[in-house]
Amino acid sequence: MAKLVVTGGAGFLGLHICRKLTDKYEKILALDIDEFIREEYPANVEFLKADVRDIEALKAAFKGYDVVVNGAAALPLWKPKDIYTV
Repeated sequence: MAKLVVTGGAGFLGLHICRKLTDKYEKILALDIDEFIREEYPANVEFLKADVRDIEALKAAFKGYDVVVNGAAALPLWKPKDIYTV
């Protein structure tokens, strides 16, 4: 089975992606800059606190994984310049 990374993993979309795909991947890495409510996630999900704008952190996190789903977003929306950095 393949291994999956979900960026924005602590958000609404990321949580539901992890839940939906838990049977399809042997291991899922939920990556987010925010804190996780770990008990809401399936058992095969691991967690990493990282910023998607940190390219070196992403390169390290993606090693050994087969698929990446990007659910990361720039919030709050009243900082429009941040939207272009994600």
